[in-house]
Amino acid sequence: MAYPGRSIPTADRISDLPDPILCHILSLLPTKHAVTTSVLSKRWKTVWLYVFALDFDGETSKDFNSFRQFVYSTISTLREKKTSIHSFTFKCGRNSHFQQREYNQILKFLMLRGVKNLDFNMSKKICFTKLPPCILSLKTLQVLKLTGIKIGKFNQVDFPCVKTLHLNCVFFISHEYMVKFLLGCPILEDLQLDLGIKHRDMTMKNMGVLPNLVKVRITDNWNSPTPMVLVCKAKILHVEDIMSTSADLILCQILLDLRSSIISADIISDLPDPILCHILSFLSTKQAATTSILSKRWKSVWLSVLSLDFDDQAFKVYDSFRRFVYTTMFTLRDKNVSIHSFNFKSGRSSQFTQKQYHRIFKMVMQYGLKNLNFNMSNKLGTTKLPPRIFGFKMLQVLKLTNIQMGDFDKVDFPHLKTLHLNIVWFKNHEYIVKFLFGCPILENFKSCLYFNNHSRYHVLKDSSILPNLVEVQISGVNTPMALACTAKILHMEYAMWKKWTKLPMFHNLIHLEISFDGMTFEKECSSLLGILPHFPRLQHFNIQDYTGALSKHFKCWKDPSTVSECLSSNLKTCCIRGYRDSEYEFGLAKYILQHSKVLETMKIVQETKTIKSTWLSRHQTRLKLSSCTMGSTRCKLLFYLR
Repeated sequence: MAYPGRSIPTADRISDLPDPILCHILSLLPTKHAVTTSVLSKRWKTVWLYVFALDFDGETSKDFNSFRQFVYSTISTLREKKTSIHSFTFKCGRNSHFQQREYNQILKFLMLRGVKNLDFNMSKKICFTKLPPCILSLKTLQVLKLTGIKIGKFNQVDFPCVKTLHLNCVFFISHEYMVKFLLGCPILEDLQLDLGIKHRDMTMKNMGVLPNLVKVRITDNWNSPTPMVLVCKAKILHVEDIMSTSADLILCQILLDLRSSIISADIISDLPDPILCHILSFLSTKQAATTSILSKRWKSVWLSVLSLDFDDQAFKVYDSFRRFVYTTMFTLRDKNVSIHSFNFKSGRSSQFTQKQYHRIFKMVMQYGLKNLNFNMSNKLGTTKLPPRIFGFKMLQVLKLTNIQMGDFDKVDFPHLKTLHLNIVWFKNHEYIVKFLFGCPILENFKSCLYFNNHSRYHVLKDSSILPNLVEVQISGVNTPMALACTAKILHMEYAMWKKWTKLPMFHNLIHLEISFDGMTFEKECSSLLGILPHFPRLQHFNIQDYTGALSKHFKCWKDPSTVSECLSSNLKTCCIRGYRDSEYEFGLAKYILQHSKVLETMKIVQETKTIKSTWLSRHQTRLKLSSCTMGSTRCKLLFYLR
């Protein structure tokens, strides 16, 4: 079919481009693909011989011998042309058997061609590859990237032109050689580190710094702390899964802070009162009160903050704490200022009576309180809930800890959106339902409940009691799961598996996180994935098992008879924390990878605090999981260490 106004080109316009442009285009391709262009026509036969970038990947070849032959034939052909090589990428597969002398031959060729960018990637090999000594002689390098490399002893490193250095999964014999390697790059600007250290020694003196650093990214997947003082000149610092000592991080922060300019004028005191009050509201009331001695300007500012935070742990004597509370609230404080937030934490020495609590809460209720945190966690016994709290109609956030609920007829919190009940005792199930029924717009609910009467009480036939729930965190076994069935996000901690066999349907849930301990499972439990049919719309699934409960309870893996709807249709991310590579854990991860059709990310956080956990075993675990068939073509398999 002819289209008016359009002419069909008869000339090969790409082939008419000058050689430098064609070489630049081919330099963006893997060398194997660039070579294949030689069969297009006579025009293309020799173009690839003048590219300034080589990219060899052993994973693209069927066997190692054909890959090695291709590498040697390419380099032999280019040696005759005396072409400059600006960039060289060399990635070996797990079956690679190059000898050190062969690596040195390749690197000597690059040395003669003035290579500037070198990416030497051995990440697919099961064992680390020893660093070829010739790399240390490449004086023209500006960018050096090493992956899956073991660096032994060496005399000196001299990379006078290197500005970018990425060391990923690189294993040094000691901190001394790691520091010596980095200090051999005097003008370094961009640094990425993910290192393993055999002999750790962080006590070296006069280790020096890298003065030109701009951007640093440090990942500690091998539990090998990096001397942070080396990178203290950096302007941008990214830290991921870092295991460095807190003192080291503090030292780095101090050095970074010292670089900022010193302010000679008291700019803070010139700020208006509302801003100063907002700043002081982030401090405890005792700390805020100490600012009154700074100057006349600060003398009364703390008395107008919108939040009060009392903690008797900050006082040596109980009487001084009680006196401070009463003086602040009833004598000194400005009576015309609202109280939006009130935190009251009392320890085992507390002797407040219900009458005194009544007086305190009556006072704060008059000032439009929105956020209340009543924490009795440090007391040996529970504290009875002051009835006055039921009269706080304006509350939006209520947090209760170590509280005994008495009898009550009705609860009315029309504005409450966040409710945390941590170690709270109710008379029976009927009272917790009655309490929640008085929070009609509740969105965030966290509970660890106990009951004085353990008689069964089946109350929730209508699951719409909390229609606005977004996030729920349940700890223990006593919270009726039907209360959370409308939530979108659910965290379950230390819940007995026997309770989960009677789960309701969670039609709105998209995020589920389960934390296990040794008491989680009972004999009735046969499959972790057996609960997934209750969450048909689940998109994000996190498993946290730092105690090894999965590997202790389950000895072998057995595929479920049917694939859950959420796996086949909705699951996008999955994370297993505390992975120990037991037969069950491997089967679980493999099953999720194979049957999740839209999975985008699978994170495996490996447990390092076990006898069998070594850098080699962890590396082999990564290779084993990476070889699993994936049901989703977009899935990324990521590994981290704990």
